[in-house]
Amino acid sequence: MKLRKVIGILAAAVMLAAFAQPALADNMSMNTLVLKGMDRTVTEWTSSKNNREMFACVAMVDLVLTVGDTSYKDTVIAALSSAMAADKCYVSISNGGKTVSTLFFGDKNTIVIFYSPSTDYGEWNLVNGSPSDAAAMMTELKDSGAFDTYYKVSGANVLQILQQVSASLGN
Repeated sequence: MKLRKVIGILAAAVMLAAFAQPALADNMSMNTLVLKGMDRTVTEWTSSKNNREMFACVAMVDLVLTVGDTSYKDTVIAALSSAMAADKCYVSISNGGKTVSTLFFGDKNTIVIFYSPSTDYGEWNLVNGSPSDAAAMMTELKDSGAFDTYYKVSGANVLQILQQVSASLGN
């Protein structure tokens, strides 16, 4: 077996472990001010392409507000930016339909944001590394039971929504 394939399999196993057991991973609490203000259920967030893109955008805004002036800020922004530029963004449903998540597979790191609207609880995780094939990783995660279902969202559209919101706020 080629070394590259072995490393790929090991990287996938590490990523699967991080996503499949979020309660055991190093998830960090997230301020959900904007998500809470939108007052939507998992079903509402995931009911259409536009709603999923809006969720990814709003979750990203809450995360950036959460990391603010922390040591994570630059790493988080780099991962989010590179994921949107490479169009490696996904929204998923898990926990029996109680949790909606968004995953940003950046060049060097992966950002995962979990949100449970019924309890207004948000968490995020910075996973060191990022798979070269994000679509295959999402399939593996679904097949392993980490997610009930998932959707690809357009990184360009998420960025466009972010720019529209920013413009409307005068920034």
